[in-house]
Parts: sequence; structure tokens; C-alpha cells
Amino acid sequence: MKLSLSAATAAALILFAGSSALAQRGGFGHSADANGDGKITLAEMQASRLQRTMQADANHDGKVSKAEFIAAMQARMAERGGGNGPEGAAGFAAAAFARMDLNNDGFIAKDEIAKATAQRFAAMDTAHKGYVTADEMRQSRGGR
Repeated sequence: MKLSLSAATAAALILFAGSSALAQRGGFGHSADANGDGKITLAEMQASRLQRTMQADANHDGKVSKAEFIAAMQARMAERGGGNGPEGAAGFAAAAFARMDLNNDGFIAKDEIAKATAQRFAAMDTAHKGYVTADEMRQSRGGR
């Protein structure tokens, strides 16, 4: 239990620091736009989501456990002032984890991040332009 708590704490601190940088750069949509052209391609979105998700890998085993993911999301949401407290953040994080854990093994691996991101991107790029904007990403999350 002590190891799990330490891993969760480390994941929270890592994601907390990373989310400060995101806020300074204008949020997730802006950070995903690697070349700054206002268009987020699948490759840019996958790279951004991979980097953000793997920050939660507190024990550096190359995959993110549900506990690591939830702790990191709770920290990020607490920093932003959202999620209706720790319980609301945990529920939101658990649902997000379930969407990304495609093989239901209790971990998110890098290949699952790529596949889940491709599915999400396809749902947002309904006009099949090959890119989405930060506004389209926000709209797909209900304006968050």
C-alpha cells in the first residue's frame, strides 16, 4: 500500500507540473498543435495524448495503471478547479480510463493510447479534413 500511495503521489505531482505548462500555453488543444498552424492532425493529437498520459506512469513500467491514471487526473482537475472535488474527478478519470483501456487489462499501454486517440480523432473530424481545431476539441468535450 505504501508503494501504491507513493506511486500515486508521484504521478499526481508529475501531471500537476505538466498541467501548469499546459495552462500557460492555452490548454490541451493549443498544446496538441505542435507546429502552431491552428490545425491539430491525428499525429499531433496522438503525440500530445501519449506524452500527457505517460506522465502518469509513476513507476516507469511503460504502462499506466488505473490508480496512476486516476491520481494524475485528480491532481490535474484539482489544479483547474474542476471535477466536483476528488470524488467527481475520480469518476471522470475512471470513465476516461475505461475508454482508453481497450483490452480491459487494467493498464493503458502506448498502443492503446494511439488506437483510442485515433478513434476520438475520427469522431471529431466529421468533415474528414485530416485535422481538427482547438475549438472543435473543446466542443467535443462539452465546452471544457
